[in-house]
Amino acid sequence: MRSQLTQRVTRARAILITGAIAVAVLALASPATAHAAAPASPVTTCANQNLLHGSFGDVTVTPGHWCAIGFSTVTGNIDATGATSFFLYASAVGGNVTITGTTSHPNAAIGPGTGPASAICADGIYGNLTISGSSPAAPWNISGTNYPPYASTSNCLSQIFVAGTVRFDDNAGSPNEIGGADIEGNLECHGNGNFTTGVLTTFQKDGVDGTTSGQCAAFAVKGDNPGIFPGPPPWVLVDPDGPGAG
Repeated sequence: MRSQLTQRVTRARAILITGAIAVAVLALASPATAHAAAPASPVTTCANQNLLHGSFGDVTVTPGHWCAIGFSTVTGNIDATGATSFFLYASAVGGNVTITGTTSHPNAAIGPGTGPASAICADGIYGNLTISGSSPAAPWNISGTNYPPYASTSNCLSQIFVAGTVRFDDNAGSPNEIGGADIEGNLECHGNGNFTTGVLTTFQKDGVDGTTSGQCAAFAVKGDNPGIFPGPPPWVLVDPDGPGAG
């Protein structure tokens, strides 16, 4: 009798333990207790548009179209592949800016002007800036304030701040300008068309905290350049080191 009672108690314990384990597994797998995935940033498609005075998540520029983003905040990334031309000015970008295969000079419809080059002007970019594979008809002005001719889109309001690395590779157009950028990471330029330092104002060399390699070496100094005031005003909100820190 005692043996039968012992067997029943043992079986009851086994059932209780098995049931508890099953409940625990179900609880872990239950949607009610699972952590919700972070929502993805909404994607804005830019095709022959001016995106002005707005707030955006990720921005994608579709092939064969131009895009101009100005006086705006982009919390995610900007990706442009095969765009005719691209402008980013007086804006803040929380992620990366990646531009591949730009094909031509700016369309006359783009504001704020009709300059000879696509441009990255007066911006705070808190990821990496990568521009590569542009055609011979698509030169670039990055951060420079004195790209000829005068009063064109590619004359920047002020220089740019990049928290990551700037890569400018295999862009066949010329002349290109990279001037006065405040770069916390590295700066590399390989396989590009000719560069210019402009003709209108004193050329400011890039201030690069990391390493500089390739064609950009002559246009950069190691560390801070106190003559640089990057991004749209107030600059102190763009560069953590403050205005003029480089």
